[in-house]
Amino acid sequence: MIVLLLFLYPMISAARLVGTDLTQAVPLTLAAVAGALVFGHVEFGVTISLVLGSGPAVIIGSLLSAGAPEKFIRPVITLVISGSGLKYVGVGTTALGWMLGIILLAGSAGWLAVTARRRRAARAAPWAGRDGRARPEPPG
Repeated sequence: MIVLLLFLYPMISAARLVGTDLTQAVPLTLAAVAGALVFGHVEFGVTISLVLGSGPAVIIGSLLSAGAPEKFIRPVITLVISGSGLKYVGVGTTALGWMLGIILLAGSAGWLAVTARRRRAARAAPWAGRDGRARPEPPG
């Protein structure tokens, strides 16, 4: 769901996006719990582990997403969702770790290359704007 929200609302802040996704996830989770209880297929050991682990994770994640810069939150969301999707289609744990590591390294290298190029361009043409075009002369 959060992937669709990322594409549909690219200008919405990451903190608000995470909050929107959590708001939709809570009723869905309650419905799934009710269905599992009705049909009698509940593994209480797994359920307790999930509840104990997810509570602090949601609190810490929401606090971090509220305070961290936007440019860091969106790539983290993308990496986590990519990992979830790959695991969902049956990728093994070791292969998933390698794939996410490669994605992380490639993304970091691309980010460093773009940042270095912008810095070189800014030093070479200090009169240029952020987009590389010349700034208009101020009226006279």
